[in-house]
Amino acid sequence: MTSRDGATMTAAMRMAVLGIAITGCGQNLDSVVWDCQLAVQKENAGKSAAADDQRNHDIEACMRARGYRLDVGNPSCRTATTNSTCYQAM
Repeated sequence: MTSRDGATMTAAMRMAVLGIAITGCGQNLDSVVWDCQLAVQKENAGKSAAADDQRNHDIEACMRARGYRLDVGNPSCRTATTNSTCYQAM
């Protein structure tokens, strides 16, 4: 193998790593929603059921921070939700 082949192989390996990083290592939307739910539950531990609106808002904000938006065009998704089918990539 020549040094040129080695350089080509290194560039190909870099592109493969970049591809994995861009796709988020295969994390699916359900997993992202569950991560947000868990984070919000930890933050809101011990709060009353009246805090549900705030909890839903916090989950939606978490999803936005991770690159997803609520699909408000879907009538069943107009309010903050924990249903992964109600989120779309931005």
